[in-house]
Amino acid sequence: RPDTRITHRADVLRLPHLPPAALDLCLSPCDAHCRSAPAMGGPLGAFGVIQVPQEVVGVLICLAGSTFTAFGLVLQKYSHQLNAASDNPVIFFRQPWWFLGFAIFMASQVLNLVAMGMAPQVVLSSLGAWCLIFNALFASCILGERLSPSEQTAMLGAVVGVVCVIAGTPQSEELFRGDIQAMIDSFTSQQFIIACGGLMVGCLGFFVLARFWPDLLPVAWAVTAAVFSGFTVMLFKCVSLLILNPKLPRISPWFRWESYVVVGASGVVGLMQLHSMNVGLRTGEALVVVPVYYSVGILAQILTGALVFHELGGFTCTRQILLFWGGTGFLILCIVKLTQSKISTESKTDLHAEAESVDADDMKARKIIGSSDGVAALRQPLHRRTSSMGSAVSLASSYDPEAFPESFGEEPRLYMVSVAGPMGIA
Repeated sequence: RPDTRITHRADVLRLPHLPPAALDLCLSPCDAHCRSAPAMGGPLGAFGVIQVPQEVVGVLICLAGSTFTAFGLVLQKYSHQLNAASDNPVIFFRQPWWFLGFAIFMASQVLNLVAMGMAPQVVLSSLGAWCLIFNALFASCILGERLSPSEQTAMLGAVVGVVCVIAGTPQSEELFRGDIQAMIDSFTSQQFIIACGGLMVGCLGFFVLARFWPDLLPVAWAVTAAVFSGFTVMLFKCVSLLILNPKLPRISPWFRWESYVVVGASGVVGLMQLHSMNVGLRTGEALVVVPVYYSVGILAQILTGALVFHELGGFTCTRQILLFWGGTGFLILCIVKLTQSKISTESKTDLHAEAESVDADDMKARKIIGSSDGVAALRQPLHRRTSSMGSAVSLASSYDPEAFPESFGEEPRLYMVSVAGPMGIA
């Protein structure tokens, strides 16, 4: 009836024998009001609930996942340090603190997987800096590690870079949903194939150069792992969309075999990323490998997000473009500085502080080492100092393949990498 005023969806449900066309007509003013309501606060939705944009929820979940990722990593190092100071050291998987830290790290991957189905990939890729910032903060609070002025400056700059990236990210006209056919169209598009070919040629070029300059070999593996991370995150985002936000025209996407190919491909590419990162860290110095991995990985994740999900197609002005790409470049510079400062701080030994906490024999051996180099190298045997934990602990970079032999023995260490959401190394 034209004179009927519909103010709530419940009023529509009480109308008897209402045909579908009339239902749409009656609901249209209510839906228009809901769409015009501000995203946060302001008028309530049709059911009296404040409507929060899905992207905001995804970013908040990713921030929580990144925070827990950093906390899990620090707990693992805390366990290794306690084990190194123990009179009866045990293998890493028998350490309760390590098991707790690894469980938190894996749980955070689930949170990141959920966030990937709700927020743009180009935004979540920049939040890897959040994980690095809280890693440094947790290390300072739990492990007693000192935050150098350069680390503090880089952390502040990373926050500014993240804000610029988020503010400059264009709004998509239509959210990419879990439509398996749309994913197939993106994977078979000319732009995607050309980009894959270009990235493959670039990685092979690094390995060719490494045959003439062997020092480039760890960098080649780091770049390869970073490129794989872009495809791994993109594929896991596809899986997240298929689970959390599927497009259901007639049947579920899980009745199509292509969906299971996407799931399998995400696992295979993730293993290739894991292998490349392990080879890079075992053959090179963490001071070079880790910054390269983080910086190139952010660019790879932005590229795949733009190609597959069309997340960078809505720039409205030059200022927005400059804000996004300028923030991305500044963020990468801050991440490189932060990781290098963090690794250098972990790897250096304060000989004056050690003199108060070690016996004469240890000090004699340390003087022999100091006379040849003066500064502990990244692959130097472990040193001990007194930290806020109240006991002598090992001081070495957590990325050093020879660090914490009490926890790993003679077996080569296995580095885990974050495959869902922001980047991380455990």
